[in-house]
This record gives sequence, structure tokens and C-alpha cells, in this order.
Amino acid sequence: MWNENIGTNYRCIIPPILSLEWEIGLKEIYLKALPKRMKYIYVCCDQIMKSSCSNSEFPVLRLIYTNQNLFINEFKKTYYFPIAQQNVEYLHIYLMDEKGEKIINENSEMKCVIHCRKIKHK
Repeated sequence: MWNENIGTNYRCIIPPILSLEWEIGLKEIYLKALPKRMKYIYVCCDQIMKSSCSNSEFPVLRLIYTNQNLFINEFKKTYYFPIAQQNVEYLHIYLMDEKGEKIINENSEMKCVIHCRKIKHK
């Protein structure tokens, strides 16, 4: 594990199979004790390709609307994004607020279920 892991910003080691032929999607998230109330948050992952959000580009796995300080969200649909690097050793998952700034909160807790699958070639 990464020695800088905190509740809203962490890295997890993954099997060495992920590469440009794979994509990932956020299936479920649990968040507790966010530092402030927000209309929505971005769940980001540095290992995916960037997409346009709010006049900026972020590596966004999911945009989540919330008006509570604690929520569990299991998504009915999973959106997949291609891995943007040749060899991936870890996934770096973090949260960003409406302004595009990283949410840093050591007292928060975040758990994610990430699904990895091989890209289907048509």
C-alpha cells in the first residue's frame, strides 16, 4: 500500500495483467465523513483517459450527485473507461469537488468496487 493513503485519496496494487487492452468502471462506492457538503463530486483515476467535465479535463470514473455527508451508491449502469498506460501497477483513486480541486480529508472513509474487463474489439 501507498504510505500516503487517506480516506479520499488512495492507491491499490493490482494484478500485472492490466494494460492498454483493458478498461475499468466504478460499480459501487461508499463514502463517509466528507469535509463539506457538496452538490456533486468526481471520482477520479489517474490510469484512465481524461474526459471533458466542467470546461476542464479530468480522468473521471464517475460524477456523483449528493447532498448528504454519508452515502452508499451502487450504480445500475457501469461506465467503462480504457486504461491509458501500457503497464499499470496500481490504481490511484481520488475525489475532486465541483471546482476540480482534490478533496483531502484524513478522517473520511471511501470504499470502491472497481470492475476490470478486457476491451471488446468489434
